[in-house]
Amino acid sequence: IKDYFLILFIDSDIKPSKNLVNEHVNFHSLNKNIHAVGGEISPSFKIKFKNIWHMLDGCMSWFTSVGTKKYNLIKFPYHLPTSNLSIKCDFLRKKKIFFNEKLETGEDVDFCNQLRKKGGTIALINNAKVVHFDRSNFISFFKHQIKWGFHQYYTLYSSNFRNSLVTKLYSFLFLLLYPLLMPFINFISSILVIFPWVKKNPFYIVLFPLIFITYIFKGVATYIEFLRNNFD
Repeated sequence: IKDYFLILFIDSDIKPSKNLVNEHVNFHSLNKNIHAVGGEISPSFKIKFKNIWHMLDGCMSWFTSVGTKKYNLIKFPYHLPTSNLSIKCDFLRKKKIFFNEKLETGEDVDFCNQLRKKGGTIALINNAKVVHFDRSNFISFFKHQIKWGFHQYYTLYSSNFRNSLVTKLYSFLFLLLYPLLMPFINFISSILVIFPWVKKNPFYIVLFPLIFITYIFKGVATYIEFLRNNFD
């Protein structure tokens, strides 16, 4: 990447707007202090609604990329997905930021966290749009959410302490407390997911119960991954 100004990530299952590349390049050129830029990701149920799982998949996948009237800075706990994300190459080189190749999903969460920890700034802009063709049946939707639950252990809860005694204490507390706190944690997570959509249209609040139930299953997957990682 040493000879390039930007890297632009998109997915194979998206339809980009005609001006996508120009919008990313223009924004980066005019905003030297912004290191990563994401554009709006519009779920495919907005074009053609198929069923409730189609709608849930779109809302739960792209809640961080809901369109805005002006650009917004993206701060923790939010991230931007690599379905529509551009990054200044010189910042990656200087800060030595890499994707975690061990993560099957959630690599974009980990990447955004790394970038912010090393002083980077992330923005969502309103005129670099793509449409993402989302999952439209229960099985594929549920499998994808469970995979997210597994990776959440690594992106949110995995310990990285230098002191082995502290690591053991953390693992012991996680073993005991996470099942008790999980309903509350997943309630907050569900609010974070639905809030950007409700700001656009209050109707989306009707999805909250299903989102919360899905997050409970994701929380169980997170706990299973913790057990596999620490007691195999």
